[in-house]
Amino acid sequence: MSNNIENRKTNPTGLVCIDRKDIAITVNHDPTSDQLVSFTVTDLDLGSYSFPSDSLLIIHVYSRAEELRSEIGTASAPSINKGIPLDKINESNVTFRLLVKMPGTHKLIGSCEKIRTIRSNEGEGSAEPLLHVRYEDLGQRLWRVDAIGGGQPLLLINNSSYLKTREHIEANNALVEGLIIPQAFEQCLVYLVQHWDSGELGDWQSVWKAFLEKLDIEEPEDKDDPDQVAAWALDATAKYVDEIQFANRVAEWESAND
Repeated sequence: MSNNIENRKTNPTGLVCIDRKDIAITVNHDPTSDQLVSFTVTDLDLGSYSFPSDSLLIIHVYSRAEELRSEIGTASAPSINKGIPLDKINESNVTFRLLVKMPGTHKLIGSCEKIRTIRSNEGEGSAEPLLHVRYEDLGQRLWRVDAIGGGQPLLLINNSSYLKTREHIEANNALVEGLIIPQAFEQCLVYLVQHWDSGELGDWQSVWKAFLEKLDIEEPEDKDDPDQVAAWALDATAKYVDEIQFANRVAEWESAND
């Protein structure tokens, strides 16, 4: 956590922008359904921001249709390491923000937007996943990419018990992965280009860009040309598929399961 006063930023309205390095949130999932059930603020450092000690702290959790606000104490006495339940939140696209209110008023004096979270079953040294997977009721669809409004793209998998799609994914069924992941990857690349410059250091965009850099994939020359972007995404996906060797993995998996 950073204590450097230089990390404090303000916008023209005077609202203090809290650095995302100064807060940590863990999200907890139901082990059976993978639904988001609660979250925990595991670390919070407001020492460099000079908020009044009795400023009210609120975590605002919202999706496209629902929202939840939970008070987590004051600037001088934040409530840390306490699980907070999440009810009726569309977990396929959830965003967390921290709000700081002036004591005794409704005036906002500080905020931290788009807080990055870590799953409770991921260790501190875990790398940020490239494409998060969620299991939901998708009706007759087997899978789809949920990517909208610049938020982190998600791979949604139908969790129907009779399809057993989740079972195949978690068993690393190479055939199922090979049929889904390359197409999802290509869709996410087009979405990435659409939001190329909207992220900040540590956002999902930087994770994807770092991954592309490891594969020696350069960014498209003209991000405003849909045809060029589509061709770039297709070529980048081909390079990714060659790196992962999906076809060889399917052949090996089929041989091992004969």
